[in-house]
Amino acid sequence: MDVGDRLCICLPSGRMLDEVIGLLEMASFDVEPLRSRDRELFVCGKEVCYVIAKPFDVVVYVSSGMADLGFVGSDVIAERGLPVVELLDTGLGFCRMVVAVKRGEEDRIFDLSLYRNRGLRVASKYPNVARKHFASRGLHAQVVEVSGSVELACRVGLSDCIVDLVQSGRTLAQNDLVEAETIFPVSTRVIGGPVKVRTKDHLVLEALKALESAVGHLKGVK
Repeated sequence: MDVGDRLCICLPSGRMLDEVIGLLEMASFDVEPLRSRDRELFVCGKEVCYVIAKPFDVVVYVSSGMADLGFVGSDVIAERGLPVVELLDTGLGFCRMVVAVKRGEEDRIFDLSLYRNRGLRVASKYPNVARKHFASRGLHAQVVEVSGSVELACRVGLSDCIVDLVQSGRTLAQNDLVEAETIFPVSTRVIGGPVKVRTKDHLVLEALKALESAVGHLKGVK
């Protein structure tokens, strides 16, 4: 991956990509290579190159130094635990990481006596986040890692609860689940590698300044 002297930014594929491109355009980045890329996952303009990767891989590219900056959800940062520096909260894709249970069991989920023998069964796409959270509450979590509809695991009895992202709560309600606790708020962050940030790389600093201005304008409009 030859970027020469250009800035390299890693972007998340999927539903957040268009919003991130819009923010980059607002910050006066050249996004034409992204608009005309067809299905290419690595494209370059005169001053910047872009890598499009799955969200869970964005932190890998940035922490390894292959990309100077990246856009990724704070949920992924927490789950991956790789050495990256959060530089800016864009506010995009706002939602929350929650513990959800069957309706009527909100209070039982944190009763230590109920799960002392077998452990609490938790279904999640975020096993590390789930284990860390329940460990902080003195509960040993037996995490069932699922990649599809997490809500179904709790509904059919595979787990006692789920740890997942929630935005409107509509999907929880459809599965007769309710939020028992919010673990942390989630939004898309701009991240950098420790070396680039520590050395105050001028390309990174200029890019960050432009993005901060765009985010400030965006939040002002909202």
